[in-house]
Amino acid sequence: EPTSAYNAAYVFASNGVRESSPSGPALIFDIEPKNILFDTPVKFSFDMARLGLKSPKIGIYGRSDNGRRWSFIAKIDGDKLEADGIGLGQIAILGDSTPPLISSISPAASTTSRKPYLSCVITDDLSGVALDGGLSMSIDGRWVPAEFDIDTNKFGYRVRNPLGAGRHKLEIRAVDNQGNSTVKTSFFSVTGKSK
Repeated sequence: EPTSAYNAAYVFASNGVRESSPSGPALIFDIEPKNILFDTPVKFSFDMARLGLKSPKIGIYGRSDNGRRWSFIAKIDGDKLEADGIGLGQIAILGDSTPPLISSISPAASTTSRKPYLSCVITDDLSGVALDGGLSMSIDGRWVPAEFDIDTNKFGYRVRNPLGAGRHKLEIRAVDNQGNSTVKTSFFSVTGKSK
């Protein structure tokens, strides 16, 4: 049963265990005792030079989804890696150099709609999509205010001004929380007569 610490408490980090993860080497720490919750955030601070880690794509992660998945908390800033947490348990230092994946772009080839719904699915397996300025969509070189649904990972925009008949260029850019970016360009045609 979790208890709470409203006074000074001693927190212990295990020696980091080096393991491999799908994204590369990981340094995993158990923060004890695991069953304490705090009324203010706990600050975790790691000296990257002392740990022998130099990649600018390193971040700190906590376990989520009942321990099945790592959840991004913070990225490296200079030589220090600092993060705030509200509880204890297992945390890891992981590198993320894999950009987000953009898939299921629609329309795929052609549409008869003059105001089509432009969409795609954007996923990122580790640090997660940067929701504050990390996503953009443009049509024929003009930015459009597309929206991202965090429940479905769908990024989309309903065209407001009718498109002319012919070929159109859709460009989608996604950046994750570690600065890895990917750009996908797709072409589709609006069929039918211009009005």
